[in-house]
Amino acid sequence: MIDVDHFKLYNDAYGHPEGGRLPDPAGETLSGIAADNMGFAGRYGGEEFCLLLPNHRCGPRAGIGEVVRATVQSLGLPHATSSHKTVTVSVGVAATVPTTPSARAT
Repeated sequence: MIDVDHFKLYNDAYGHPEGGRLPDPAGETLSGIAADNMGFAGRYGGEEFCLLLPNHRCGPRAGIGEVVRATVQSLGLPHATSSHKTVTVSVGVAATVPTTPSARAT
């Protein structure tokens, strides 16, 4: 899960129409990262995204989270009310290994 940091402050500073356009560059960036990793990126809410990477182990995926964070920040999208002065994101990583039906507890 990826969340645009301080989105309310962005809307307050730049207006809701501009805030509505803000996720587009981040979404395009996430789509590129997803494609590079045989995954899927989608918008989950107003300023939230999900990045699904099936068939990958958890260890390397934490590194993908850092790639996402750094890549969005490197876009240099202005955010005057953020301490970074650019748009940043927070990233959470979770993983699961599915079990076969025969391995499930009854």
